[in-house]
Amino acid sequence: MSKTIQKVLVLTVHAHPSHYERDIPLVYELRKRGYSTTYAVPGPRFNRRQYPATNFPAEVLTRKPFLDVGAVVLSSYSQFRKLLKEHDILVQQITREKAFEQIATDLGKYRIIHQNTGGADLQNEDPDLVAVAGLWHKKRLLKSGCVTEDRIVVTGSVQYDRALAPEVLSSTREAFCLKYRLDPAKPIIVWLPESPATHSDWYKERYKQICKIVKDSGKYNLIIKGHPSDYAGHKRGEAYEDTSRPSWEQLTPHVPVCDDSDGYLCFKHCDLGITITSTVFMDFALFRKPILYVDFQEGSLPLGKETLAKLPPKRFDGYGYKRLYLKPEVMEIMQQSATSRAECYMVVSGDNPEAFMHYVGGECSIDELPGILQNGDFRIPNPMPYEEVIRMFCHANDGQCAKRI
Repeated sequence: MSKTIQKVLVLTVHAHPSHYERDIPLVYELRKRGYSTTYAVPGPRFNRRQYPATNFPAEVLTRKPFLDVGAVVLSSYSQFRKLLKEHDILVQQITREKAFEQIATDLGKYRIIHQNTGGADLQNEDPDLVAVAGLWHKKRLLKSGCVTEDRIVVTGSVQYDRALAPEVLSSTREAFCLKYRLDPAKPIIVWLPESPATHSDWYKERYKQICKIVKDSGKYNLIIKGHPSDYAGHKRGEAYEDTSRPSWEQLTPHVPVCDDSDGYLCFKHCDLGITITSTVFMDFALFRKPILYVDFQEGSLPLGKETLAKLPPKRFDGYGYKRLYLKPEVMEIMQQSATSRAECYMVVSGDNPEAFMHYVGGECSIDELPGILQNGDFRIPNPMPYEEVIRMFCHANDGQCAKRI
C-alpha cells in the first residue's frame, strides 16, 4: 500500500527587507523529508487588505533563491484560495493580517504558524500548531490563554538562522568598514531606530540627539541599521509628511546607513547597539553584542505622552545581564492608556515576573549618554548572559530552526 504524500503550502505573508529569503530553507527541508511543498509570496500586484507595503518587490522575486525554489507569486486572494485547495497543510508566519488564515480555516486546512521574524510580537492565534522562537514567547502565549500548551512548540526563528549563513560567517570587519567608509581603528556603534510609525516629535528629536552625541564624541564610527518598515516605506506616512524618503535621510543625512540585506553583518561587526525601545537585543545576543537603551522609559509611553513621567536623569548602573522593565511612574501612565502600544509593554510590568525580558547591556538617560560613551568600556567578557538570552528568546544559535519546524 503506497503512502499518501502530504502537500504543504509555505506562505511568507510579509516581505522583510533584511531577511527576504528567510522561509526558503524551510521549503527545502520539507521537500527533503518527502513533503510535496510549494512556496508562495504576495507579489507587487497583490491587492491586499492590510499592509500593502509588505508585498514582495519585483526585483527581489527575480533573485536566484526565489527562482531556484520555484516561488509562486500571488496576485490575489482568489489565486491563493485556488492554490491552497490543492494542499493539505498551510505553513505561514505569525501576523496581524488574518485574511490568509481565514481562507485556510474556511477550506478546513491544517494550519501551522511560526515566528519567521525576530522580536516579541505574538498575536492571539488559534492555529492547529504554533512554532515560537523561544521559551519566553511560549510563556507569553500560554498566559494569553488563546492556545493550549500541546499546540505550542519552541523551535527558534528562521530569521535567527541567518546568523550562521555562509555570507555572514565569511564576512570580515575590514570589508564591512571599507564598504561603509568606516575607520577600522575605531569601535563601531550602530543606531537602531524603531518603526517610523512610532516617530513622534519627541522621538525624532532623540533620534537626532543620539546620533549627534555619538558623532561628537570623536571616538566611534556611527552607522544606522534602519527598521525593516523604514526600508520598505511601510507606515512612514503615520509620522512623516515626506513618505518618499526614509527617516535617516530626513533626520540624519550625514550618517551612513547599512543596506537592508547587511543587517546581520552590521550586528556582527559592531561593538555596541543603541536603541530606545527595540527588542533587537534578541538578534544582538546571537553575536554576543550588548545593547544600550537610551530613554527607554519615556520611549515606551504612548505617542505624545513621552514627557509625562518625571524620571531621574541618572539610570545607568553599568553593563551586564539586565531586566528590561518599566518603572512604576511609567506603568501608572501606561495603565491609563488603552492603546496597542500600552498593551504591548504591559508584559514587562511588575505583576508578571514570568514575562520579564532580560537582555545584555545597559539603560541610561539621554543626559548620561555622553559620559558613558567617553568611558567607552562596554565589553561583557562572560558569555553566559548571552547564552541565557538566546535560550529564552531564540532557543538556540545553531542554524537548525527549519529542521525543528
